[in-house]
Amino acid sequence: MSEAVRIERIAAGGDGVGRLSDGRVAFVPRAAPGDLVTISLVREQARFVRGAIERIDEPGPGRVVPACPHYERDRCGGCQLQHLSAAAQGDARRGILIDALERIAKTKIPVPPVEPAANPWGYRSKISLAVADGRIGFHQVGRPDRVFSLDRCLIASPMVNELWRRVSQARGLLPRSTARVILRLDRAGGEHLIVETNAGPLWTGGKALWETTRSDHH
Repeated sequence: MSEAVRIERIAAGGDGVGRLSDGRVAFVPRAAPGDLVTISLVREQARFVRGAIERIDEPGPGRVVPACPHYERDRCGGCQLQHLSAAAQGDARRGILIDALERIAKTKIPVPPVEPAANPWGYRSKISLAVADGRIGFHQVGRPDRVFSLDRCLIASPMVNELWRRVSQARGLLPRSTARVILRLDRAGGEHLIVETNAGPLWTGGKALWETTRSDHH
């Protein structure tokens, strides 16, 4: 079953929100405010549905082409709003905050505009990557059973991406039971790798491993 839905706003978690012709609320991932989208119904409940975009009939004013190739090509679940302009993302976050205060907390206070970040890219100092079927990367949106191979994360810092490049090249050193790979920087700029197996965390470390790894590849 398919139906056209006009997206009104963004909900906490990043889904677009609209209404079906029968009045039920529709939550639609990767939809933008103002979009007119034709959706297929993925999951139905008495009061709401979850839908998937079949096509965008009319794009909303804040819709843009995502900068990260993983966002659409691999349906990356690590980001939820890259299909919105920076201004539209700010409006969405402000709307989520207002909704939380007024509708959920029943509190009405002035909410100022969202101040944009100095750099919308390369700010994350930590990423957690899943491991499945020989691939290391993020889960696909709405598909916790699927992992795609990560090339580069645009919101991770250049140092985290460089650490990931070295880890990826040395992935043969990881235990076969690896379930998750966590890469992070500390405040002094030190690099840390945490490898989690099915039995729990296995090893943490910093530059020593990568000095050894690099010497093996020279």
